[in-house]
This record gives sequence, C-alpha cells and structure tokens, in this order.
Amino acid sequence: MKRWAGWILVLFSLVSIGVLFAKEKAHAEAASLNKAKIESGRRIVIYYLYDSIRCDSCRKIEAYTREAVQEGFASNMPVEWKPLNTDKPENTHYLKDYKLISKSVVVAEFDAGKQKRWKELDRIWDLLKDKAAFKNYIREEVQEYLPK
Repeated sequence: MKRWAGWILVLFSLVSIGVLFAKEKAHAEAASLNKAKIESGRRIVIYYLYDSIRCDSCRKIEAYTREAVQEGFASNMPVEWKPLNTDKPENTHYLKDYKLISKSVVVAEFDAGKQKRWKELDRIWDLLKDKAAFKNYIREEVQEYLPK
C-alpha cells in the first residue's frame, strides 16, 4: 500500500510540474504575441524625457504624468508610458527628434512601427502647481491620439 502511495505521489508531482511548464509556456507565447501586435499595429507612446539632474518639479512631472496615464489608460493596450533619461547615449536622439531644450512630456503615435505624428505637451510647467489640471491636460492630449 505504501508503495502505491509513493508512486501516486511521484505521478502527481510530475503532472503538476508539467502543468506549470505548460502554463508558463502559454503565458510567454501570449506576451510575445501581444508585443508583436503592439509593434506591428497602432500605438500611442507617452514619453517623459529627462536628464540625470532632476529637481522636485521634474520628479513631480514624472509622477503626475505616470498617474494620469495609469489612471486614464491602464486598460488601453496601445497606450504605452515610457520615461527615458536623455543623458544615456541610446536616448540622446530624442532631444533632436523632438526639438527639446528641457525635460518634457511628448505624445507620439506609431503605426506599423513608424512614427506618424507627435506633440510636446508644453503646458506641463504651467500646470505643475495644480495636480488635477495637470493630469486632465495629459489625459486630454493623449485622448486626441486615440480613435474616436
């Protein structure tokens, strides 16, 4: 009897491990498929472009923008939040691409991997003292890029 119980326990363990591997594989395949769909389809990217020297206002801009995106577009698959340090060599091109002179929030639309349009949200500095107005501004500007 103990022998059968041991074999049943071993069999149960092997089946459990197999199920875990199958779930992990399915999850990885789904993530890969979603990434490919986003890269090949239409998507909106909200960039927060900053450098290594950051003041309290700069940190507020990042926090308020992140909150606005997460609260307003969390379930919207083609909207992507992307903070980038422009002091890193791989990100310096954004300064030239978007003609930036300071830390900025930029909304960009991509279709089939190519950028179609973009806009610097230049009112962020003016609205920094009013969190609700700041977040509404971000959401309204991003909404302009979403299908009606």
